[in-house]
Amino acid sequence: MSPQGYDVYYKSFYRADRSVIKGIEEADEHGNFESAYLFGVGLARRLKEFIAPGLTIDVGSSTGGVLAGIKEVLPGIDMLGVEPSLAESEFA
Repeated sequence: MSPQGYDVYYKSFYRADRSVIKGIEEADEHGNFESAYLFGVGLARRLKEFIAPGLTIDVGSSTGGVLAGIKEVLPGIDMLGVEPSLAESEFA
């Protein structure tokens, strides 16, 4: 897709497509955040010995839940989220 096509897709269709693929109803930003937060906590606990101090970047960070979960377990890590969805990045 062109950059413009990606922009339209992520702003308009991405979340609905992901929900269909997962076989669930489309979650709101709060639901996305909570689910991703729990995943981030588990991920950080499981992989903390491999995560060095410094900057952690999440490309496609949605509502920021994964980063928030990692930060909860590893408070010394700097976080940066990149998200093309305006609604999700504004929520984060």
